[in-house]
Amino acid sequence: AAVEDGATAGGEARAHTGSTATAETARSARMEGFPSRRGDARGLRERIRAPNAEDLRRWVPVVDTVAGYKVKDWLMGDIIAGITVGVMLVPQGMAYALLATLPPEYGLYASVTPLFIYAIFGSSQHLAVGPVAIVSLLVADSIGAHDFPARIAAGEFPGETAADLAVQFAALLMCIVGVLSALLGLARAGMLSSFLSHSVLVGFTAGAACVIALSQLKHLLGFRIPKSHFPIETLFYALAHLPETKPAPAIMGVLAIVYLVAARYIKRRWASTKPIVIAED
Repeated sequence: AAVEDGATAGGEARAHTGSTATAETARSARMEGFPSRRGDARGLRERIRAPNAEDLRRWVPVVDTVAGYKVKDWLMGDIIAGITVGVMLVPQGMAYALLATLPPEYGLYASVTPLFIYAIFGSSQHLAVGPVAIVSLLVADSIGAHDFPARIAAGEFPGETAADLAVQFAALLMCIVGVLSALLGLARAGMLSSFLSHSVLVGFTAGAACVIALSQLKHLLGFRIPKSHFPIETLFYALAHLPETKPAPAIMGVLAIVYLVAARYIKRRWASTKPIVIAED
């Protein structure tokens, strides 16, 4: 009986030891996918580290540009490019501001400031930075939706002018768009543009060109055209009031259009002409 009791006790002890080992094995298997706290801390320290020179060059590319700048090879070309951009940027920026129903000087602010910022943080040598026509039209449409002149006449904004309110609204819109653009950039959302088909881009470009052209009819014809969300209404209104056209702006506009079309045609013909090599004996 004593031997049987000892065997039973030994079996229970072995069973308990085996179950304990099994539980420890199962617990180890469950915790295998989870690193220890010490490992977590070490990995966190590796991820959160002090920035080094490589990080500085990646986030501020102008450091590499200045360090590897070839003065003899690049300086003269950069000076010519800067003068060319400056000559075109002043009238273009003022025109974009007027297109956005803002004072002309704000077009210069919006054109010059991004160039200095992108020169420091940008990495592309071909990206055009600054306001564009379609963005100016969207800003103008957003400002026009609030109808500031009518609200000022109703006494809603005492002591304010429509131009001041338009500038304040455009500044607020700029901040909102900037924050959203930064968030989308951090989220690497630029890959979504790869899902846009060619026909969508062509349709957007052609539609934007038509809207921009119709928005300039009032300057070309010399009389006021009411704003409308439907371009066809703008076109019908302009055709119906053609007798009110003022000769001076119409003549200047037509001459400018003829000059631009002729210059484009001559450039294409000149570029397509191949030089003829005459061999001499």
